Amino acid sequence: MSLNRFIEAQQRDYETALQEVKQGKKINHWMWYIFPQIHSLGESYYAKYYALKSIEETIEYLNNDYLYNNIILICEALLEINHSDVEKIFSDIDAIKLRSSMTLFNYVTEYYPNQINKTNHIVFQQVLNKFFCGQEDELTLEIIYKERDNFQF
Repeated sequence: MSLNRFIEAQQRDYETALQEVKQGKKINHWMWYIFPQIHSLGESYYAKYYALKSIEETIEYLNNDYLYNNIILICEALLEINHSDVEKIFSDIDAIKLRSSMTLFNYVTEYYPNQINKTNHIVFQQVLNKFFCGQEDELTLEIIYKERDNFQF
């Protein structure tokens, strides 16, 4: 599946998402394609459509300049918020999605750094530290570990 699904959705809604994060409250529906998760976590059409299908696709996502710059910028906006109560910004379900997304990106940048052509990898861990006491999402890690066993570059 092509990364175009993310690019097209973000071209439409990224500025709205960024402004909502900067204002400290998510209002609209954009979580799936701004903070994507690994496959097998969501049941809805959008959760499945915008899920990253593999470690390889996650690496491709992070190597895409447009998508990478967007995820870094919105993570930096999260880090600038003057509190650490993630549920003041997102619903409880969207907070879980954020944690999952940050877990995925943090894992891939930590364990596959030579495959990623970017340098600002610490932001994902910083979001986990600020909003989730540094704790990664266990379900995401379980899927990653299964996926990792089948992944080779």
